[in-house]
Amino acid sequence: MDPLPLSRRALLGLSALTGAVVLVGCSDEEAPSSGKSSVGRKKPAPTATDVPRLRDQPPAAEGADARSPADAWRYSHVPERSGAGYRAMAVTSQDDVWLLGVTGMEAKNPGPAKAFLDHWDGSAWRERELPSDLRTAGVSAGTWAWGLAASRAGELWLVHVPGRDEGRPRVYRFDGKDWHTLPALPEVPEEAGGGDHGGMMCVAGGHVWLRVGRRVAHFDGEKWDVPKLPFEAHALTAAPDGDGEPRVWVVGMVEGTCEGGGECSPQPASARWADGAWQRMRTPEYHFPDPVPPEAWATLDTVTYDPVSQQVWAFGANDFNHGEVDEEPASRGIVLRGDGTRWHKAEVGDATELRASGLACPDGTGGFLIDTWERLDKDGHHRSVKAPARLPEPHEIPMPPRKYDFDQPMDPAVAALIPGTRTVLAAGVVTFNNSSDDGNPPLRPVLARYDPR
Repeated sequence: MDPLPLSRRALLGLSALTGAVVLVGCSDEEAPSSGKSSVGRKKPAPTATDVPRLRDQPPAAEGADARSPADAWRYSHVPERSGAGYRAMAVTSQDDVWLLGVTGMEAKNPGPAKAFLDHWDGSAWRERELPSDLRTAGVSAGTWAWGLAASRAGELWLVHVPGRDEGRPRVYRFDGKDWHTLPALPEVPEEAGGGDHGGMMCVAGGHVWLRVGRRVAHFDGEKWDVPKLPFEAHALTAAPDGDGEPRVWVVGMVEGTCEGGGECSPQPASARWADGAWQRMRTPEYHFPDPVPPEAWATLDTVTYDPVSQQVWAFGANDFNHGEVDEEPASRGIVLRGDGTRWHKAEVGDATELRASGLACPDGTGGFLIDTWERLDKDGHHRSVKAPARLPEPHEIPMPPRKYDFDQPMDPAVAALIPGTRTVLAAGVVTFNNSSDDGNPPLRPVLARYDPR
């Protein structure tokens, strides 16, 4: 049986469905003394797992010691796992964070792929068991995607999407004690996956919505179905659980109508969940003036709910096939916001080059993290987010000082706002390029936090 087709960049696309990472505070104070004098006593050198001055405490948005200095990411948890990285996460509060990682990520001679699940319970990080079939069979290095989602503490949903010809996606639910495997997903026609960004899965009110190919499968607590959706789905999001029917939205792209023999370029599309079905929303269209560039299109790729403004935001692009004409118009980003029933074009400083990634999420201040290094503040201005401070080089391949700095790139797979705070969390992998001469640098899973001002 063929696997359900999903986006080629599903690892990134799963980002919008989870909430994130670091559960550590920061303090400039020394740990309490044991009573013995510390004068002349040399402090132990920090390791890659002990970031200086960071302690395992829940992240808090208030207080100067809980904020990232100079608008930068800050590492808060770096497990001692070689060749591994985090791929998905879910958070319901600063005391309930789940992180799914995978080993065997080395560039050369990768080790056996194995998934692991870390949980922050408000006092410590602990490794938790995965569903039995993932523990016994391991995972394929060709796995397309992982996803975690949680709408309330004590409940966790996990999706595992294997590589092509390696089985169908499976969804699991953890009830706080045991894992349960959901019924098999319905068959969906073989078709190209839609969208490279945004959410793959969201949960609300005990229901699950999972993007498969260009469609969205829905689980009502007992069975799956594939409700009619008159456009290509690219991303999903849900508002926090509340009274009444779950609030869920999907965005994507629909083919143009081509009326009157004019331009018929694809256009953005959106829908909201109501009365057990998708209800199409009126979505602004975007067209280039004449002469229209070749293969023009407009789409929505990312959607997210902002708990501060209680608004839904959608991001996309209006672009075309470049390089076919001498004079090309400027491509532009699309930013929409609305109350969940209607959209308005958002006012932003300069949307020409704005491109939201699967890391897009609200920042707790009324603004948004657009990608790892760019933020759109509540006034619509672009702000840069700096890289975190360097980590000590890992112990696997000790290297002398290098003439050139080959950097330590942080590559997040997912990011999200911790509910009720102004702390954005990101999980992924850090690469220690300075510790390798053979193109196979050490890797570590990392959790980082950003506290926008």
